[in-house]
Amino acid sequence: MAQREQVVVFDDASQDATYELAVGIKTIADLPKLCVAETRAQSSIRVGTKAATAISSKKASDIVVLLHGDGQYAPEILSHLTPHRGR
Repeated sequence: MAQREQVVVFDDASQDATYELAVGIKTIADLPKLCVAETRAQSSIRVGTKAATAISSKKASDIVVLLHGDGQYAPEILSHLTPHRGR
């Protein structure tokens, strides 16, 4: 199975503690390959998506997954996006 080299968490000024939680996990678990970014003001889906994909592009990401806080995309589907060996 291919190793995931980097994960980017981009918080578009959500009202929950997404950014703080991600920074805390990065710090406590010592995950240097976890990139956490945020915007200060909530933007449209189009602007947020452009910002997130720009970060992923700079980091030469192979896979980009966008999850919206309104449940528009089900995170449960993520396990089906890449093949798992030994399952």
